[in-house]
Amino acid sequence: MVRTFIFAVAVSAGGCGLSPDGYVSKYAEAECSYSLECFDAQVLEFNNWVAQTVDGEELTGADMCELDIVPRLLKQKQECSVYDKTLAKACLDDWAVQVCPENGADPEVPEACAGVFSSCAGEQDSEEEQEE
Repeated sequence: MVRTFIFAVAVSAGGCGLSPDGYVSKYAEAECSYSLECFDAQVLEFNNWVAQTVDGEELTGADMCELDIVPRLLKQKQECSVYDKTLAKACLDDWAVQVCPENGADPEVPEACAGVFSSCAGEQDSEEEQEE
């Protein structure tokens, strides 16, 4: 069964542009909402994206997912010198219309998301190594 994922906050990301920190927050919300809607319980449990108590605080599956995703994005933001607001908006807009994968298919991150942060530390080294 194919379910369409709709995430309203992605649509509100437009306007005059989103700061890198704003993008990180909205991206985590979008990916986590998609994941919680589309992934089966075993995948969510494997990723530890389930409701639980951490340090005495009750956290939802979305909270746990965001705690996992935000640090990865913040590291990327820190290591990359270019942030593309246009691609950030496109990425979030694409999450808003992302369709859950068919049973057994791997989920796809929207293509626009890959280029939001660029000119990252270590990029040249890995490109040069591939050419050799």
